[in-house]
Amino acid sequence: MANKWHPSDRRKILRSLKVDILAWISIHHQTGQLQSDIIKSQQENIETEGLKPRYKSLIFWIYSDSVNLNPRLDKRVDQMIDTGLFEEIKDLRQRVVQGRVTIPGYEMEKYQRGLWQAIGYKEFDPYFNELEAGKSDAELEKIKKDCTERMKAATRRYAKRQVQWIRNKLLPTVYHSDNDDVMVYLLDANDIDTWNINVRDKAIEIARAFQSDSTMPDPFTINDIAATILSKSKDAMDTQTRVLSWKKYTCDVCKDDKGEVLVLNGDKEWEQHKKSRYHRKYIKHLRVEEMRKAYMNSKKVEAKIRALSVLQIE
Repeated sequence: MANKWHPSDRRKILRSLKVDILAWISIHHQTGQLQSDIIKSQQENIETEGLKPRYKSLIFWIYSDSVNLNPRLDKRVDQMIDTGLFEEIKDLRQRVVQGRVTIPGYEMEKYQRGLWQAIGYKEFDPYFNELEAGKSDAELEKIKKDCTERMKAATRRYAKRQVQWIRNKLLPTVYHSDNDDVMVYLLDANDIDTWNINVRDKAIEIARAFQSDSTMPDPFTINDIAATILSKSKDAMDTQTRVLSWKKYTCDVCKDDKGEVLVLNGDKEWEQHKKSRYHRKYIKHLRVEEMRKAYMNSKKVEAKIRALSVLQIE
């Protein structure tokens, strides 16, 4: 199973290895299954019986487009700084110095595990390093502004990934649920001034219908945005299907830096590679080279025919 993941996806690789190693150990004591077998079994069950959640579920997605959301996220970062973010980071750094907390890994790797991934800690690391080194106030202020912008950018990227996760993983899984046991309602929060009407009141109305087991409103028609954002994509796949269909491709034409066959991870990388300038240029080069060889061979054949003709005349 670990071979399915992208080489850079360290977490998934380690998780798959752990699951498979534990499964291998358990085989000697009881029936064990590899992670790939578990996912395949789950997928087969979904295809035959549909996705059956443990409970009927109602999910509210409070949605704002990036134009309206990003300024709010930037403002939230400023508020976090004003209300004690630096004190939290200082306390954590002090715990590291005192040895009460151990940073996992080295260099940038230490920011990829546990609470160290929290947005804000690594972004302000340069600021606190210079603060502890005794830099001037003017230099510190400049670094602080740069770090603040980094934190705001990281927050915006995180919000974007959340939307991608909902659309690419949550919604396809919901669409495969049996008898609409899981329902997602998108509430329009673009205009804060209409929050009570578009978000609060609609959420209360839907929740009451859900609790009383009444007829639920159509998720696609509660507002104009829902019809677009919640629309089912032709390529939408639930998580199990996505994992099982994910595969690596090899390009027999192109080579990597080591001169070995180029390996592409997943459909997206493969499609991008096929459209890349390097791949198309190399394909053209091979085609021209093939034509050149064919031309040279034809010339050799002509030369032999002429030589035979001369011999026959003599």
